[in-house]
Amino acid sequence: MDSALLTDTNKRLDFFRWLTGASIAITVLATWNLWSCDRGCPTAPLIGIHSYIFGIGGLVFKLLLIAFSFLFILKIKLSGWLLTGLILIGFADDFNRLLPNTYQFLIVVILFSLLQKGRESTLLSGLRIMQAGVYVWTGVLKLNSGFVNQASGFVFDTLHIQHPLPHSKYIVLVVAVWEIAIGISFLTGKKVRVAILSALILHLIISIILLVSGWNRAIISYNIFLILGNFILFSGTSIRLISDIEKPKAWIQKIAIALFIVLPALNLVHWWPDFMSSSLYSYRSLTAFIYIDDKLKQQLPDAARRAVFNSKQGQYISVTHWIQNETGTVPNPQKFVYDKMFKQLESKYNCSDSVTLYVY
Repeated sequence: MDSALLTDTNKRLDFFRWLTGASIAITVLATWNLWSCDRGCPTAPLIGIHSYIFGIGGLVFKLLLIAFSFLFILKIKLSGWLLTGLILIGFADDFNRLLPNTYQFLIVVILFSLLQKGRESTLLSGLRIMQAGVYVWTGVLKLNSGFVNQASGFVFDTLHIQHPLPHSKYIVLVVAVWEIAIGISFLTGKKVRVAILSALILHLIISIILLVSGWNRAIISYNIFLILGNFILFSGTSIRLISDIEKPKAWIQKIAIALFIVLPALNLVHWWPDFMSSSLYSYRSLTAFIYIDDKLKQQLPDAARRAVFNSKQGQYISVTHWIQNETGTVPNPQKFVYDKMFKQLESKYNCSDSVTLYVY
């Protein structure tokens, strides 16, 4: 890559614009079934219990998302705001489309759209603050027993590793500390080159585990986005972002600080949504199960039947497995999202007497 990228603010911003637009298009393609309602898994619309992006309308919507992603790359006038509108319509039609990556893409597009000529340095600062905040909070939110117990089991099972020592499960906390250290390095401007390289190694490890497990593979492109984004935003710099956080000069910086530094702290007490807090594989999120009877099971699509498990209380559908089977991603783990999906299931199959939603 041209060495001028390391010193030219406008080139950094152009590269990051291209990366974001391409990542949005790739995400839509990788999660194709997620962006329309032509699937068996229930949705979670903002209003009512029925979604409206389906059929030919759903196909047109997805093609428009991809088209406007490239218009955004080409800096076509108002393309950023139109892309913002499309993404927000998509979220409102089904909150399961609001994922950590799509949320970050949305805010990036908004910040670019707010840019005023001559204020490019404040936009670059805001994007750097956003990226650093993602690492800090995704690491902090992993510091819990759920992550230790479940993430270790997932990793060891995926890689066919036996627990060599009684406390070997705690090794996964290295990931949390690793992510926090990367974020702090970006914020302080110290050891930035080491942080960029260590983030590259971390994301490659995560991507390999996702590939091997077959779980949530759609998020691999987000790992690539973060790798390339780190290089574009931080290579060749030693800027103390903390100074910009303490005394922000523009609304772009204030928005980035609020959304990626301040508000995610509320997720520690569950007052701010998980996927808007960079809560990635933290195992702090709510999980939903829907207990069903045999009659309903026979009516469900194959993707749902493959998500049915047995317990002492009866057979149940894992909502996470169901949406994973159909879209390649996971549900937005908020209580109101699960409630919406459950009501839609009841309405579709007229089965209110034979299903029970359990969220914990």
